[in-house]
Amino acid sequence: MSANLARKSLKIEIAAKKLPACFTVFDIVYCDNKEIIDLPLMERKKLLFDTVSETPRMALSRHIESNGVDFFNLAKRQGLEGIVAKRRDSKYYFGKRTKDWVKMKALLDDDFVVCGYFFKGGK
Repeated sequence: MSANLARKSLKIEIAAKKLPACFTVFDIVYCDNKEIIDLPLMERKKLLFDTVSETPRMALSRHIESNGVDFFNLAKRQGLEGIVAKRRDSKYYFGKRTKDWVKMKALLDDDFVVCGYFFKGGK
């Protein structure tokens, strides 16, 4: 192992202890060697919770079925990026966006007016 690689490995180890990463599982697309993307979301969620165990480094994404606006506002107050609203009966599509899943971002934005500009170099 090179000295540079050893230093990087040590830095990664120190960072992992200080700020450990956690993987969050949102969905399940295969179960018992079968593709299950055609099952409704809520059936996949049940299979996910029946199949995968949480650990200190792996969490299962929870869902709420009501008070979506309140949930979005809570995410916004906590400085999170936003939420995703999903239809209960939605299927999973690889590499395709549908209207069944809607990402609602809690972004700061503003309107600006561009009045004019000048080309550099006198042109």
